[in-house]
Amino acid sequence: MRASWRVAPFVVMGLLILLSAGAIVLSLDTAPPIAQQELQIAARDTSAARSFVLEYNIRTFEASTSSGSRVTKPVETGVATAEFTYQAPDRLFQVRNQNGVVISVLVIGNKQYERMGTGRWSALPSPKSATSEGAQLAEQLLSVLSPMQHANSVVRRGATYRFSPDTGDPFIKNLFGTSATLSNVRFSAALSGGLVRNEGISAVGSGTLYELDFTFSLIGAAPPVVTPAGFRS
Repeated sequence: MRASWRVAPFVVMGLLILLSAGAIVLSLDTAPPIAQQELQIAARDTSAARSFVLEYNIRTFEASTSSGSRVTKPVETGVATAEFTYQAPDRLFQVRNQNGVVISVLVIGNKQYERMGTGRWSALPSPKSATSEGAQLAEQLLSVLSPMQHANSVVRRGATYRFSPDTGDPFIKNLFGTSATLSNVRFSAALSGGLVRNEGISAVGSGTLYELDFTFSLIGAAPPVVTPAGFRS
């Protein structure tokens, strides 16, 4: 007569616990660190938003120098500010201050309009391109989020994330130029509600200190970008 047997229930349970623990350990080994994952997901979700307002502030300084125990403070040499309203996929409204003159540019697909101060809008010549000008400008604008989408060595303190970008990220090259030699490059970001609210960049190159600040607001709820009155949409 053949003996019958079965595995005791506690043995099966023990085996399942071991397998489950092994799966958890494996996932911890292969998954990105939590802070890095949070930052990358927030950047992707912000990039996918139907609209937002982006304000940037760029300041340049003479890099500080030291002579013995004396250290000279950085002297501001330039400042540039602008505000963009973005509406997916190819609508942008830009306002910038250029030498004290406010210039507004509105782009919808391949149609572009401009005005100085509070003057009248004027239509600009449409570029002859298979890809709309609006789509190309939107891609450039969204590239601001690229360093966070490919962030490395992310350290979180409260709502602030400090990180290193992928050295091959084209945004860095487009921002400073391919021939720029940079040092002390630092990136930071602030998140709220699972979205990017601010990105800060500082770097030193050729005796110049760069400080860049990008602030996102009205994510998913920015005012619509529409054709100026008097023009066909």
